Amino acid sequence: MKYKPYPNYKDSGIKWIGEIPEGWKILPIKGICELGRGRVISNEEIGENEGAYPVYSSQTINNGEMGRTNTYNFSGEYVTWTTDGANAGTAFYRNEKFNCTNVCGTLKKRNNRIYMKLLPYILNHITKYYVRYDINPKLMNDMMARIEIFLSPLTEQIVIANFLDKKIARIDALIEKDKKLIALLKEKRAALINNSVTKGLDPNANMKDSGVEWIGEIPEGWEVYKLKYKIIINKKKLEDDINPSYVINYLDISNVDSSGNILDIEEQIFEDAPSRARRIPRSGDTILSTVRTYLKAIAYLENIPSNLIVSTGFAVLEPIKSINSKYLFYSISSEVFIQNVIAYSKGVAYPAINPPELGQIPIIMPPLPEQTTIVNFLNKVTAKIDKTIQKIEQKIKFLEEYKKSLIHHAVTGKIDVREL
Repeated sequence: MKYKPYPNYKDSGIKWIGEIPEGWKILPIKGICELGRGRVISNEEIGENEGAYPVYSSQTINNGEMGRTNTYNFSGEYVTWTTDGANAGTAFYRNEKFNCTNVCGTLKKRNNRIYMKLLPYILNHITKYYVRYDINPKLMNDMMARIEIFLSPLTEQIVIANFLDKKIARIDALIEKDKKLIALLKEKRAALINNSVTKGLDPNANMKDSGVEWIGEIPEGWEVYKLKYKIIINKKKLEDDINPSYVINYLDISNVDSSGNILDIEEQIFEDAPSRARRIPRSGDTILSTVRTYLKAIAYLENIPSNLIVSTGFAVLEPIKSINSKYLFYSISSEVFIQNVIAYSKGVAYPAINPPELGQIPIIMPPLPEQTTIVNFLNKVTAKIDKTIQKIEQKIKFLEEYKKSLIHHAVTGKIDVREL
């Protein structure tokens, strides 16, 4: 739908806003809202699922609700915002009895100049220009108080807020539907890999007992080995006397996702690289994260750049000649193998597995020709699924950008929604 502009505009006096419709005003937050702050709330005070009133924290997950208490500081219509951290400046509408921690600020209207449901749309559009960046991003009460916002007449604010509520709800529903579809496709992809490397491609194959309880039956002709007998782990690493000006291409755990995609490789001078930049892989190797193993950061390396160095947080797995290198990757990526890696891992905050323990995990191996057949099949079906996922992700990105654009045009008066 094509939206029309307002009949007349005037200069806002603020460079990055530009023109606003005639009749709109620019006002500071402190002129229309009372500012407050949350308080320190201990985990003991919250108690899991106890009490009547929600507690909001840094507001990064599920709108920030972190528990419930029997007491509350705030009651009624408020806008809260995150004061510290990655989401500093993010605002939310509240109309309830609630509590919030000391990383939240609160806004309560002073007068009838502002329709509070519209305020988060405005703030989330402009606070990025006011966040301070030192050690951590911050938007504290003193800075929030001075932020100037553009306001239409109150009756018009209600129309704009209702318009955005309706439109954004539709967009968010489409995004949520697409995200669920991606999750289902990823589940299908994982199931195909797991079934192929544990049961093969022939549904009528004769089966035998694997001798391992959690594996169950495997096709006749397949064998079970401990991983260490079929690979070489961490064969090469950089020596300590390396030239400090040596240029490396560095791959960290954070740059490998759970679908095996390498997101980024960073060129660095060795002396500036992290101390964990040590392992030397080769094309055809599989790398598997041995720390925070629940992240499932596993990747197959092919056509790699020269001087590629990966983090010591990875185990570099080099297959022996009796293994198709891509089959090794698929087998290591299977859910049955990953769950064993997680089970063998030690630690709570940063669970990790060491190479000797990794080498003890069983791996299921068909004859080499059958490995190649399985690899060809999985290459084809996973590529098709990955392409579909990529298209859906592009659609989600478009919808997110459209949502931002719609909010921007509505709250700055670039479009006139009064008659819609």
